[in-house]
Amino acid sequence: MFALSASAWTVPSEPTGGSGVDVGSIMGGIITFVWQFFAGLAVIMFIVAGVQFLSSSGDPNKITLARNAFIWGVVGIIVAVVAFSIVDVVSKIVK
Repeated sequence: MFALSASAWTVPSEPTGGSGVDVGSIMGGIITFVWQFFAGLAVIMFIVAGVQFLSSSGDPNKITLARNAFIWGVVGIIVAVVAFSIVDVVSKIVK
């Protein structure tokens, strides 16, 4: 009787089951999603800037707002590319 209860408390040396998904593939999926999100956001920002340019009717203040929206869209893309490049370089160094 004691042998039966003792075997019920043994812990297997290796984990059993599991889906075979590792942390790297999960992080890769998250990074891919975030990258696609930033790309979509940049496209929306450029569309907004274009609409602002078209609807400015020559008003210098509206043209300035549209130009700033375009510039910040470009800055956002540059920041995203640099950030994801840093993540890629660090992940390749760590491996």
